[in-house]
Amino acid sequence: MPSEQVFYRCLPLTQANSTSVVKCVVPGDEPEYYDEVNGVSVPNGKCEIKRVITTSESDTWPVIILCGGVLALVLGFAFVILLRFCAGCIVWITLWSFVLLLLLFALMLSAKGGIIGTSELNALTAEIAAAATSAGVNGTISVNATEIEFPETLRASEGKQKAYAVAAYVTFALAGVAFLLVCFFQKKIRIAVGIIKETSRALQRLPLLVLFPVWPFLMLLVLFAYATIVGAYIYSSGEIQLASLAGELAQEAGQNVTSTVTTTLSKVNPDQTMKLLVVYHFFGLLWTAQLINAISMCTIAGAVSRYYWSRNKTSDEMGPFPVFTSFKNCFRYHFGSLAFGAFIIAVVQFVRAALLYLDHQTRDLQKNNLAVKVMIKIVQCCLWCLEKCLRFLSKNAYILIAMKGHSFCASARDAFKLLLSNIAQVGAVSTVTFLLLGAGKVAVALGCAIATFAYLEKNSDEYGVGGPHELSSPMAPILLALLLGWFVGSTLLGVYEMAIDTILLCFCEDKELNKSSGEYFMSDSLKKLVANVPHTGTGKVASTDAPPTQYAEQESP
Repeated sequence: MPSEQVFYRCLPLTQANSTSVVKCVVPGDEPEYYDEVNGVSVPNGKCEIKRVITTSESDTWPVIILCGGVLALVLGFAFVILLRFCAGCIVWITLWSFVLLLLLFALMLSAKGGIIGTSELNALTAEIAAAATSAGVNGTISVNATEIEFPETLRASEGKQKAYAVAAYVTFALAGVAFLLVCFFQKKIRIAVGIIKETSRALQRLPLLVLFPVWPFLMLLVLFAYATIVGAYIYSSGEIQLASLAGELAQEAGQNVTSTVTTTLSKVNPDQTMKLLVVYHFFGLLWTAQLINAISMCTIAGAVSRYYWSRNKTSDEMGPFPVFTSFKNCFRYHFGSLAFGAFIIAVVQFVRAALLYLDHQTRDLQKNNLAVKVMIKIVQCCLWCLEKCLRFLSKNAYILIAMKGHSFCASARDAFKLLLSNIAQVGAVSTVTFLLLGAGKVAVALGCAIATFAYLEKNSDEYGVGGPHELSSPMAPILLALLLGWFVGSTLLGVYEMAIDTILLCFCEDKELNKSSGEYFMSDSLKKLVANVPHTGTGKVASTDAPPTQYAEQESP
């Protein structure tokens, strides 16, 4: 039978005078990757995407690991070092760039909404040209206005012009608010810059913190593998039911059916006890995952707190291995508090998962009942907001647990009071951190993608057409390197973000405890940013019942 190559597959050609064509399905591929054309299974778009990704993975995985993993670590370290010396410049550039982007976005929406048109701009340019011409000496200078035309993407939208106009006014308002905040909160922003620099110094003195996220990542991988295997065993434990299917498979086996084929199929129906065990197992997965995250955050907070509350920032005050000591204290003193905090978040996540299951089961009802659909969406939104608030409060509670050794509830209460009493400073630091680290993550990911593209282009003889590792498209390895770089950069800068939050709470606690005496533990660079703060003294530490090097050993009640 004549055939042709299609997407690296051998497919039969359809004969003009034939009445039927035998199906050609490549073994090992799912039917969803093929479309039926004149009785022939032809690869569709999904098949092409799968082929590009699988061939790219097998041929370029060393490049992806090198550019997306190793290079991301190098770029992340370089970004942290850059913040150590140039945090002020980077922060101010990031803030003003954000304001400028808001303004440009508002202008684009104004053009789409018809607020700003070519006629207004042409009239403005004509006035500027006339003024420039009249300013010339004895009329020797003549300036002609250039007619302005918007590109098609920026021309006024006919159908949604009003919506674009409203969005433009809102964006202009946001740009104005952002401009005023940057102008009037300069002192808070300078303190935020000082906290970021202090965090860089802390990571420089605690280099093991950068490698510490490897442990929770491996633990989460083991947990998910265990949960998947055990969940499969539990769900497959049930009563086996047999069913017969006669004749139907025979039609699919060939064109001429001469006999009836009877096939026995089996189906496993888990009983009620097994279903409850699946629910129990799923909740255990959520709880354990949150506990691993809590231990990770508390370990980082404990090590950074030891750095802040040591007077001279030496190893004698912090201990020989502050990271391992903080990790040990999580199990020895704070495990119950961390487990309780993880339990609260796991309960909310479990309720959200149950609501998603209910949403899936009531899809048909929601099509005919708008009230049920709206109610489910509102509850989902409220639970999402509740989980975000609990995560934020729990993270700060873990910091105070590592700092003072109190219980979760007491630490959450103290953290809320501390944040509320310093809300302006906390808001400034949180905003600066969000924009700064967000820009850092994007820069690391884009750097990995650009490096991958440059490497493939430089080695085009190997990865180009006719090469030993020929690629149909470089987009797949570039995107995979981009995603891997984003993940590695987010993990590394996530440690930096947790360290910033810890330094911030230590800074606020230091001011609250020692404001009467004026004898603070903050570094000289931070003291210069706070009014009436002496550069020497023996102020109180966060835990008044223990010396600076022993505060983390207090047991959580």
